[in-house]
Amino acid sequence: MKLISALHFDPASFIKCYYADVSILIFRSRVVCQIILYLKKVFKFWFMRQMKESSNLNNLLYRESDAVILLSERFKPAFQKITGLPKISKLHAIGNSLTYSVQEEVCPKKKQILLVGRMDFYQKRPERFVQIWSNLEDKYPNWNVLFLGDGPAKLKTENFAKRLGLKNIRFKGFADPKDAYRESSILCMTSTFEGLPMVLLEAMQFGTVPVAFESFESLHDIITDGVTGYIIEPFDLKQYANRLESLMTDENKRIQMAQKAQKHVTEKFDIETIISHWIEIFEKI
Repeated sequence: MKLISALHFDPASFIKCYYADVSILIFRSRVVCQIILYLKKVFKFWFMRQMKESSNLNNLLYRESDAVILLSERFKPAFQKITGLPKISKLHAIGNSLTYSVQEEVCPKKKQILLVGRMDFYQKRPERFVQIWSNLEDKYPNWNVLFLGDGPAKLKTENFAKRLGLKNIRFKGFADPKDAYRESSILCMTSTFEGLPMVLLEAMQFGTVPVAFESFESLHDIITDGVTGYIIEPFDLKQYANRLESLMTDENKRIQMAQKAQKHVTEKFDIETIISHWIEIFEKI
């Protein structure tokens, strides 16, 4: 019997989390956050142990499998570096397929910014967007923000928005995002890492323009910067706000990018296309 293993995450996710900035909502002091980040970089004993465990696990997975599937070709260098494998011929890449069947063209949108996903301080980091929005809300009172999702960071993120006096921001909790994709103009993501996030693919299907940090390599499979969305240097909140503002103030640009985004994901991540990649792997091994 042939064995195929699939890794549906960024192989370097734990490394990125370890070196990422610390959430302001955990310690509530920027100075303390900076000190914690500095100490993590200086004292790396725990990190090195985790690195070795990850390397051993991935090596075992590679040895025992006839094929190992990553979500993107761009994740291969990280996998090889972590494992130290001289050859990676059994390593392949197949992305996620689209889940919705969308036949409609890009429809008229509300002046709404959407965030969808689990709310936590480890990966998704919703408080980053609250900080970004705090610099824009007063300038654009006719725009609003909608958070869909739940998790351990939800209550603290809501309270953070209240402390900053933000009014045009709603936290709806867990809900089917389909209607929100259809209505929203922009989809924002502020994650420390991702695999190949369905949220971006689904939003783009409905012509919602994505903005995300360049914190995971597969993002370049999804977004062409300035064409189908915006890619922001991690974790530059000022640049994020500037690029977001440029979208909010230019409706023609949003429409053009929305149309290109919809066309791109529909062609590249169609389920028949993804199935053909799997069949190719089956036949190869």
